[in-house]
Amino acid sequence: MTLDDIIEELARSGVTMHKGPYSGDLGPQAQIAVPEGCLYADGDNTRKFLELSQNLSSGDELGMVLSIGEAGSWSAYFSFSADGYVKDNEEIDAGELMDVMKEGNKAGNEERRQRGWTEINLVGWHKEPYYDEETKNLSWSKLIESEGSQTINHSTRLLGREGVMSVDLVIGPEDFDKALPQFKALLSGFEYRSGKRYAEFKEGDKVAEYGLAALVVGGAGALAFKAGIFQKFWKFIVVGVVAIGAFFRKLIFGKKSDPAQPNE
Repeated sequence: MTLDDIIEELARSGVTMHKGPYSGDLGPQAQIAVPEGCLYADGDNTRKFLELSQNLSSGDELGMVLSIGEAGSWSAYFSFSADGYVKDNEEIDAGELMDVMKEGNKAGNEERRQRGWTEINLVGWHKEPYYDEETKNLSWSKLIESEGSQTINHSTRLLGREGVMSVDLVIGPEDFDKALPQFKALLSGFEYRSGKRYAEFKEGDKVAEYGLAALVVGGAGALAFKAGIFQKFWKFIVVGVVAIGAFFRKLIFGKKSDPAQPNE
């Protein structure tokens, strides 16, 4: 399965992707340098891809990067929350946050059942939330299970002057350790535009009504949860994106004979 094969098959389904090296536009806030060996889709095509692969879209995706290679199959999804400057002086209770996300997962599964999609189970933490004060990046990993197979959703939040860029990495547990350096290299190509960087905050700028802990459960969605109406905001609380390897095997080989299998 080559990148050209994937581009061709996705194009037939109405999804357009670009092969790296490529400069991916992430709205007025930022851009991402997509390296060779990866594919990029803009916001509209990212939402089409999510629907095609039976995943719930938040509706505000700005783009995605896809990699299929020796480091395994993974995809990363970018979206921005313009809730203002997030202060980073808050402690994080990982256990409490997981309880909140599991409630959100239940609401998400109700939506999936209505669509006739497979349910997703949030197993727990793969890696608890960690904040890097130097880079102003918050990251954590969740273990997701669906139909007997597990997937890791590794999330990164890149703090900016006007809000937060969310980057969610989806990958199988067996590929996580070897693919993580590739994902971190991708993030080194992320850049907020001039005037949008965290360090460029000025007095009078909008400040978010929440801190670091709320980012783990979806920013503004966390406020809704505290108000007892979290079900309306299930899409913010947990993003359950299934592994993409099986999806592409079905996409490529489902329309023709799998060359690894003999014809009967």
